[in-house]
Amino acid sequence: MAPSVIRILTCFVLLTLLGSPAFSQDDRKEKITLEADYLVYEEAEGIARAEGNAKLRTKDMTLYASHLEYHVYEQVVKATAGDGGEVVMLSDGKRLSGERLEYDLLSKEGRLYNASGQVDSVFLKGGSLEVAPAKAAMQRKWISKGDAKRVPPEEQVGRWSDVSITTCDQPRPHYRLVTSHVTVIPGYRLVAKNPKIYIGESLLFSYPFDYTVDLREKKEGASAVPFLAYDSDKGVGMRLSTSLSWSEEFEADATVFYWTEEDFEGEISGRYRPNPELDLFLLSQYTYSSPDDEKLWRPQWGANWVHQGWTANVLWSEREDVEVEKEAGVTYEGTLWRSPEFSLSSPWKKVGLHNEARLLLFWGEYEEVGESYRRSGWGVEARSEEEPVSGPRLKPYWRLRYLWWDYDHKDDLQEITSANVGFTWKAGIFSMRTAYLRRWVSGKSPMAWDDYDEREELYQTVSMPVTGKWHLSLRGGYDLRDSHLDEMVYRVIYDEHCYQWEFVYVDDMVEDDDWAGLRLTIKAYPEQPVFLNDKIRKLDELETEL
Repeated sequence: MAPSVIRILTCFVLLTLLGSPAFSQDDRKEKITLEADYLVYEEAEGIARAEGNAKLRTKDMTLYASHLEYHVYEQVVKATAGDGGEVVMLSDGKRLSGERLEYDLLSKEGRLYNASGQVDSVFLKGGSLEVAPAKAAMQRKWISKGDAKRVPPEEQVGRWSDVSITTCDQPRPHYRLVTSHVTVIPGYRLVAKNPKIYIGESLLFSYPFDYTVDLREKKEGASAVPFLAYDSDKGVGMRLSTSLSWSEEFEADATVFYWTEEDFEGEISGRYRPNPELDLFLLSQYTYSSPDDEKLWRPQWGANWVHQGWTANVLWSEREDVEVEKEAGVTYEGTLWRSPEFSLSSPWKKVGLHNEARLLLFWGEYEEVGESYRRSGWGVEARSEEEPVSGPRLKPYWRLRYLWWDYDHKDDLQEITSANVGFTWKAGIFSMRTAYLRRWVSGKSPMAWDDYDEREELYQTVSMPVTGKWHLSLRGGYDLRDSHLDEMVYRVIYDEHCYQWEFVYVDDMVEDDDWAGLRLTIKAYPEQPVFLNDKIRKLDELETEL
């Protein structure tokens, strides 16, 4: 059909629809446009039929289909896909597709059959998708009253049945979660009912809890996979977690560990965010500690505040299991009470062209081995801006830190100056990082956990591809004062298109406290990796200083 004829029919249908009894004066403000290769309006039945490249547009959505019916009086749209085609619905930047659609333009409710689509970084594909505004979704018990309050009443909530979920954009995703139904609250969260986890086509595990993806912060919920771990004190262990969320401001997590040497451990945590700058938290761990040689509840609570680069933290803790690396291969382990500890850091400020610095303030009351202490102090940090390595030439960097701590015990005072100078460079397939670390200490602390000695060490990291998707990284820590290799860190990385596995093994050559762990990073959520052993997180924090 010629384009001019299409336009004439389009205008005719528009005029007819807008003049029909189904439209009140207010309804005329919402224009509905229907276009197709062939259009016919059956006035007696009040049905507009569109065949071939049919397109329906409203202020909220655009619909494409091979065949489309618009029931004027009921204001219901029915669309079907032709051979090899699909029904496509576009709304608020989201794309949904399927074989058949039934949708009520008045109630904003409908059903899409054999649906697929994308919500943020999550791809979904499966059976039928029902959509309804938040209020109607609450009445149908898809979501709770609390969930309904977190989104605008007109926000479309989706309930998907027999659906496969992944963040992998490949035709055959490397991993996926399969569930009987999933509820999607756009811009808030996605909840999958007791999903089954597949790697490729192989079933890995059936998860006993609901699995949540937080769409506000691109953050996954608790890990849906029961990871294994190893600890030299506890043996081989398994971890299983779940997440809960009662309101937009409040969320909680629960984790259970089972160790071959220590049986069960547990952890519960909760966070309350009254505004984007303030984070109140509570954490209680039931864990074994080698200094105590027993399992105890170890609660912590406090607050974190961030405003225009300023950061403040306040922390209370009881029987806290503290691990502090004093130097390569030497880690202090002990039990500490904080009641409370307060810290404040200023924003990083430019110093020259490529350097920056900030100020630090500290105050705290502590209990260690039955003795109470008070500590106050200040510090300053400065560093260079590190550039990424893009060629064979050296990229130097440096970091300096000065800390001054005063104690209420006798005349104890401790001054710590740390310097780190290094460079990164490439040599063929090898990525290299060399760091020289020096620490000077004057005075002492009456407590063991923050009493430091001088150190002088050299660290060398070598990273290289091995074959295909496999990579290897080695990092050694050499004590220049004792002329001894204190530590080796081995990392084996398997890098897939959508995710990355990383195995870490630490060989402690001083205290023989070896450990191993795994990290799984879903590339759609790189800031929220899943740690098999939380020591990997602490190792990363230490290596940022190298």
